Amino acid sequence: RASDYRYAEMCKSVENSLRHVSIILADQLADAFPDMDIREVLALAGTKWNIETYQPSFGPGGYCIPVSSKYVLQAAKEQSLSILKDVVAFTSERPFQIAKHIEKFMIGNRIGIMGLTYDADIKVDVEAPIKDIIYQLKEDKYQIWLNDPYYSEREIEEKYHTDIFELFQTCSQFDALIINVAHKIYISADWINIISGMKSGIQVFDNTGMLLRYAELINSKGNYHLIGTPSWNQ
Repeated sequence: RASDYRYAEMCKSVENSLRHVSIILADQLADAFPDMDIREVLALAGTKWNIETYQPSFGPGGYCIPVSSKYVLQAAKEQSLSILKDVVAFTSERPFQIAKHIEKFMIGNRIGIMGLTYDADIKVDVEAPIKDIIYQLKEDKYQIWLNDPYYSEREIEEKYHTDIFELFQTCSQFDALIINVAHKIYISADWINIISGMKSGIQVFDNTGMLLRYAELINSKGNYHLIGTPSWNQ
């Protein structure tokens, strides 16, 4: 039992803030060591009994982690928690940095995006980094097509004012494909056939590692980029 209701109320926000710091450290490690597979390093570190396994990503989302750190900062005394301030600032900028990174590899301007949520197999896009990535890409005049089985065509069109594509539709029209989350229906897709229909020179940006097993096949068509590995920067 908590000794006081204030401590009970503060507990969840502090718990999420601790995780927030670790998540952002994983992202920054990937940026700091672009020629290394930081995913492997973090997986090895996670074998220690008291260390959670983190993976670099487009950034945290949802109701808890990005918001909880702000709650703690708002309640803290001024000129304190500099680490948490930096984490919140980095989280806000991360999606725009990801979008600009993707743009460096673009030859054409047609991009398909799979998954609009902050995590797999839930219909929650609160604080989802992909929303800001889409915004930046559209601002920079890229043509965007979206897919998410948890949202209707009408919901996607009303929220994003952009075109959709069918899940198993050939990707021959895209110059790039962004895998945002690994919904189960995506994992079970016939990727050999999908990849065979991809446009020559396609750039595939994977936030999840879902298509790592097909990296060689994708590279025969274009380039596979997995965040947190050297391929992300090549």
